[in-house]
Amino acid sequence: MTDVEKLSLYDRLNWSHDFGLFLSQKFNTMKRFGLEGCDSFIPGMKVCIDSAVDHGATDFVVGMPHRGRLNVLTNVVRKPLEVIMAEFQGTLPSPESTDNRKYKDAGDVKYHLGTSYTRTQKKSNGDDAEVTITLMANPSHLEAINPVVMGRARAQQHSLGGTIEDRLAVVPIIVHGDAAMAGQGIVYEQIQMQSLANYTVGGTIHIVVNNQIGFTTTPNKGRSG
Repeated sequence: MTDVEKLSLYDRLNWSHDFGLFLSQKFNTMKRFGLEGCDSFIPGMKVCIDSAVDHGATDFVVGMPHRGRLNVLTNVVRKPLEVIMAEFQGTLPSPESTDNRKYKDAGDVKYHLGTSYTRTQKKSNGDDAEVTITLMANPSHLEAINPVVMGRARAQQHSLGGTIEDRLAVVPIIVHGDAAMAGQGIVYEQIQMQSLANYTVGGTIHIVVNNQIGFTTTPNKGRSG
């Protein structure tokens, strides 16, 4: 890598690490599902998106577990920090009113929330590209988000025209924990539909974040992978 590329990766890694450090200091009694030990996930995902944009991608539909979710919202999607901090504390800032609505009866929590954000990004050739990243809200049954991500990507591709170029323009990205990738059948049901004419999305990018633990089960007691 060139020095410029190394500095870019270091900068992104630093943002990832410092955001996690900030949350651990300011919200030390709250569930955060941080990225400790997996910090390289953020620069890796950003490089992945950069490369896809260089190849013509304009929309990304992302599904992921709780771990690293706030970091992705901040450093990849670029959801405004003030909104993330408000939601983290259970309120939704309203521009029309000083009354902050609670997430009462919503059946959702801060590490389930998603958003869609459009921004301008520089391509490697210096041109500007308008990129929309949508992080889907998801339940605690994490891998249930997989067909939702692919279904939304397929619908967006269909609305564009459904050509090969349209499939390349809308990219699904699904993030898994290593235990879920190895052990949950929905992952393989999704993968085997890849080449079916009425279901294909032109390929899905899978990122496996190695937690070394399936929430409560260590690898040697939970899976052979």
